[in-house]
Amino acid sequence: MKKNHLPIAIPPEGEKPEAILQQIDRMKTEDVAWKEGKAWSLVYYVDETHDQLLKAASSELFSGNYLNPLAFKSLHHMEQEVVHMTTNLLHGGEAAVGVMTTGGTESILLAMFCYRQRAKKIHPQITQPEVVVPVTIHPAFDKAAVLFGLQLRKAPVDESRSVIPAEVEKLITQNTILLVASAPSYPNGVLDPIEAIANIAVKHRLPFHVDACVGGFMLPWLEKLGYSIPAWDYRVAGVTSISADVHKFGFGAKGASVVSYRNMDYLRHQFVVTTDYPGGIYISPTLLGTRAGGPIAAAWAGLKHLGENGYLALAKKLMAGVEKLHRGLEAMPGIHVVGKPCMNLISYTTNENNPDIFVIADQLEDRGWMVERQQFPNCIHLTVLPTNVEVIDQYLQDLQAAYTYANAHPGATAKGNAAVYGLMARIPFRGMVEKSVEKIMTDMYGAHSTDDTEGQDQDMVKSPFWMGALNRILITWARWKQRINKAAMHIWLLCLFVAGLLPPLEAQPYIDPFQVRYMDAFNSPKGEATPFKHLWAGSDLPIKLKENSYLILSPTYERWELDLNNPEEVYPAVEGFSFPVALMLPIQQSKWSLTLIPMVRWNGEKLFGENTFQFGGVTLATYARKPTQKFRFGVYTSGEFFGLFVVPLLGTDWRIDEKNYLFGTLPGRLTFEHQWSKKWYAGATFRAPTSSYRLPNGQFLRIDDNQISLYLDYYLSKNFCITLEPGYGIMRRLRTGINQTEYLTDVKWGDGPFIKLSTEYRIRF
Repeated sequence: MKKNHLPIAIPPEGEKPEAILQQIDRMKTEDVAWKEGKAWSLVYYVDETHDQLLKAASSELFSGNYLNPLAFKSLHHMEQEVVHMTTNLLHGGEAAVGVMTTGGTESILLAMFCYRQRAKKIHPQITQPEVVVPVTIHPAFDKAAVLFGLQLRKAPVDESRSVIPAEVEKLITQNTILLVASAPSYPNGVLDPIEAIANIAVKHRLPFHVDACVGGFMLPWLEKLGYSIPAWDYRVAGVTSISADVHKFGFGAKGASVVSYRNMDYLRHQFVVTTDYPGGIYISPTLLGTRAGGPIAAAWAGLKHLGENGYLALAKKLMAGVEKLHRGLEAMPGIHVVGKPCMNLISYTTNENNPDIFVIADQLEDRGWMVERQQFPNCIHLTVLPTNVEVIDQYLQDLQAAYTYANAHPGATAKGNAAVYGLMARIPFRGMVEKSVEKIMTDMYGAHSTDDTEGQDQDMVKSPFWMGALNRILITWARWKQRINKAAMHIWLLCLFVAGLLPPLEAQPYIDPFQVRYMDAFNSPKGEATPFKHLWAGSDLPIKLKENSYLILSPTYERWELDLNNPEEVYPAVEGFSFPVALMLPIQQSKWSLTLIPMVRWNGEKLFGENTFQFGGVTLATYARKPTQKFRFGVYTSGEFFGLFVVPLLGTDWRIDEKNYLFGTLPGRLTFEHQWSKKWYAGATFRAPTSSYRLPNGQFLRIDDNQISLYLDYYLSKNFCITLEPGYGIMRRLRTGINQTEYLTDVKWGDGPFIKLSTEYRIRF
């Protein structure tokens, strides 16, 4: 139970300094042991000498307020020297300018604000400004978009986790005001193709910001040490601004970053000037008014203390640790590094997330390590810091033990923090997670969050009870997916065996125990369509339960191969396996019947791969106006990767006369059939397939097609039929995305013709 909290107030009598410092020491006992190398982020520590210098320099300007640089000229001199040392490191030239900020987030916010103000001045016709970024961009850009009324359009990354330039260019519209890329991205330490994106920026006359908050004070030294680092800074003509954190690998005190611009033509849009304030003219170059002097002084002191030789020595030491870590990870069967990291940021995971990487994370935490869990894909992140280099052997040893445990205990489920982070990577209802995490944060920072650490009530920082339970359910399902994958062939053979027990179904012209369709779509005469190939195989296997009640098994497989003849737009081949199970029930002796169809699917670039599971279903009510005329009403629901997909359904089974039949359910399919003879049937069909497929990088591909076709059936024997079906696809669309909030790309697929061939084992009624 929670304790009764007393209000926190300023003590009536001041406490002695030594007593206050003792309280701080007690609180610090709960912090991670970062000096022992147990933390792989957050604290960028060189040694005690450098640390004491930063503290001393900060103390010298502890009371300084950089709100007024005329009052504290020392801070102005220090800021300008830090900015110019930074731009010189980034090959900015004499015209390069910038300001110091409190960290990477403020640097990013300022850059986005600056370019929004610039667009207002230069392009006043843009009322809904957009910024094109990689999906791996830092969330500070999302924060800036919310604050400044911008829309982010996120481009996908390739297998190496580097953004795809062609996809960036596709997202540029008349509302685009800025392009952004990372050097490198934080999640996987991968350097985006800066030169290629800069060329796109120049081509479209757009500014281009490089987020080098984590790499700005590391990549230059690696290049000097001989590492192969592609050009990414101001040497690339299209780059107009760069953000770089001094408090990361500049090894300054926390609260120091630099946002720089190629010249003042850009920076001037960042300034806010107010001339009608009664207190006087007010000018602000950054987001803050009052600016602490300590971090500025410490950053200046740190840069001067280490010098080029000090930074080169640190970079060399860190990369030696990185290479040792790489060798250890690569030597561990079942573990692989995600992407192609370019510096001392590494993320790794298990093959097919088996065993669960978050179970491994829990085991590492039990051994005292602080663990950063990531998603898309599920992995563990490491930033190799000077404090980590000496403990890499111990880390690899503990990782091997954690992996061995997880592999030997497949029933183990992630707990603790993994129930939060891991759930975010698995559950489709991300809004539930978001609100629950918000609740955690409001509890942590609420009115009673500052109680004494001794005996502190921990209830307020626990994740909601349902997170852990649901996380365990989902992990259990992931294990069963693997078993289902192995048993897929046995299930298929069982379905074929059941086909021999087929009874006829009323009010349908036929049923296909087995069917294979092959579709080849080609370019239109105007050259606007996207070629593709589509293979589909499936069955309808009814089992009679009792009078007018049936269970119908309908396993299907499909494969899309897109853009085979179009080098400008390349999408991966995707596959799907679905297993609907329909239950048809009469409603007493009335003219109504009910059909319930739960359906499981695995859709992805790799069948039964990670996070490819979908669940949906159909509910249909059928009204038999007469034995030859039935009408259906219902709803289709599916948990697609782009969100919950709900569609109303309307259908019919109408035997018009002995020769003509109308059947199907819209919007999925509607067919008119005419019988010419015992061997020849012909008709017209409308189909509208819509589905989404998971890609290995965590994104999804959504395919929408609307097919209008004529067909001709020829029966080689009583039950074997071949079909020729020429047609035309309209209103086609391809979309990629991360979740249900927005699409990364939205491509008009292009209307065009197709030809479809199929063969069926068919039972006509």
